[in-house]
Amino acid sequence: MLELIQLSRQSNSASEEPGMLQRVSLFFPGGQVTALAGAAGSGKSLLLKLLAGDVAADHGTLTLDGQDVGRCLKPHQFAWVESQRGALYAELTVEETLASSLQLHRADLSGTDLPTHIESLIETIGLTTAAKKSVKELTLAQARRLLLGTALVCDPSVLLLDEWLQGLDAKSERELLATLKAVARARRDRVVLLASRSLAHTTACDSVALLQEGGVIFHGPARALPHYFSIQSLEETYARLAMRPASRWIGSWSRHRDAYYEAFQLRNPAAEANRDTDSRVRLPRPEEDETSEAPEDTPAEETSPEDVPSVTLPMKKSHPAPAEAALSAPASSKETSSRPAAPSIWQQTLHLTRRRWTLLRRRRKEWLPTLATLLGLPLIAQLLLRSNLPVLRASEGSADPAHIWPAAFTVLAITFIQVLMVIFASGRLAAPEIAQDRPVFERERHTGLRPLAWLLAKLFFIFPLALAQALWLGLFLQIFSGGLPGALGWRLLLLAATALGFSSLCLGISAHCPRPGRARGIGFALAFAQVLLAGALLGLPPFMARLINPLITAHYGWSGIMDSLSGHPLFEPMTQLTPTWFATPRWALMMLMLHTLVGLVFALRGLRRRSL
Repeated sequence: MLELIQLSRQSNSASEEPGMLQRVSLFFPGGQVTALAGAAGSGKSLLLKLLAGDVAADHGTLTLDGQDVGRCLKPHQFAWVESQRGALYAELTVEETLASSLQLHRADLSGTDLPTHIESLIETIGLTTAAKKSVKELTLAQARRLLLGTALVCDPSVLLLDEWLQGLDAKSERELLATLKAVARARRDRVVLLASRSLAHTTACDSVALLQEGGVIFHGPARALPHYFSIQSLEETYARLAMRPASRWIGSWSRHRDAYYEAFQLRNPAAEANRDTDSRVRLPRPEEDETSEAPEDTPAEETSPEDVPSVTLPMKKSHPAPAEAALSAPASSKETSSRPAAPSIWQQTLHLTRRRWTLLRRRRKEWLPTLATLLGLPLIAQLLLRSNLPVLRASEGSADPAHIWPAAFTVLAITFIQVLMVIFASGRLAAPEIAQDRPVFERERHTGLRPLAWLLAKLFFIFPLALAQALWLGLFLQIFSGGLPGALGWRLLLLAATALGFSSLCLGISAHCPRPGRARGIGFALAFAQVLLAGALLGLPPFMARLINPLITAHYGWSGIMDSLSGHPLFEPMTQLTPTWFATPRWALMMLMLHTLVGLVFALRGLRRRSL
């Protein structure tokens, strides 16, 4: 049983969707499906987000089975059921998707137990014939069933569904509603809340809670709606609500709520189910309120007694179907037993890492550009260096300025090009990485995924690719050129550190962007800023350099490599060609490690945010 007592929420942040809740008090019995209805902006989605823990209430109490859970929500208590296919990986099959969700939530499933649990989940959500299909092959209704299955892995006490039936045909709606009712009755304490703007399917739900401008204006069986609002059919509900201010509807319901709760036994569903069919009760209407007369501009005939249903409402007797009766039996010992232990952060990280590499292998549009970048950038750098190789060879052992100065400029330029190539390759990999999978992350976080595990898995995927790109670029030019001046160890180490530092910063950007396109745009802009501000060729005024250089990843990768040539005949000409100061290799490495740390902290902060 779920009870909301005077819950209030006012959205004042520019980053949140506008909305409010006004002292919402509702009671949802277990084993039932409740439709949470209302027009756009009525507060349905905000209420579900509050229950899911994505936003916090300003005032009020939230209790589950008599215990206050408002500040300590757990994954097995409230589960959010996504409605968008983007929350699923198109390349995985139904079985693989459910297996992944189970492994992220439970640590006790062995190789023999996992198939049994997967089969049970597939049967529950009605996807037995589609178990081997990939997600991209599923129909919309089948994808919605799979999303329900990923939420059921934690056996939640409360299921939250926002516009879950939107876009489906009437047949699919009926079938999915039947599945929801079976899921609700599978545990006598499970509450299912289905938010929707449409009232068409509310008659198939056990009850309906109607909201307007953040307040409750009705809660009871859908068959009582026409009587309460003095209308002939459900389709007239929203037109009727427009005839009065929301505050008057909210006030009317607060006066009549107890009478309706008592009449329909919402706090004791078994009593309402056993009520005789012929029994009738008299229920009040808002028109009977002495303090809520119709507005002056409302025509009298719209609320005249001749145009409204009878003031007495027959009570519908509902005998549970045999299957539903079995499902609504007392909770099994399994429910009361202790819950399985959740996987550790390390276990979740390893599973997420394996899954991400599997997805790369199956995504041709992803691994082909990655391979092309890995092989193509060294070839481009080779073409740029090729015509200058004679200059480098002529400077070896020569003190002639005619040879030394062109060679110094060549080393400056080719090293800067190497660093910029590493920057752009790292940004291409990391910038969209978290943003493109954000819907999947949000879905899995509601079932117990830890943000730190998600971030570590991204590092184990991005960092090897970024390191491979940087090291291969450095080695390829070293081999092709016959050996660039300076220490190869420092060159490779600083190229690798540059790749890690910029990848981390881009991951931080990605974690704060709701869409991958926006993350790519910001990442590209940041990479372009490296070209303008690194101070590699033209340099910056000293006072500006001291302020800007600590923020530029490319500067430390490039200048650290340049400073590693200290003592080489080319070093003095290089310092005169560029007024920019060179960081020592060790200082450059420390600053690049700091960039990496800042990026990772920024990324973890973005992942821990409940909404973007």
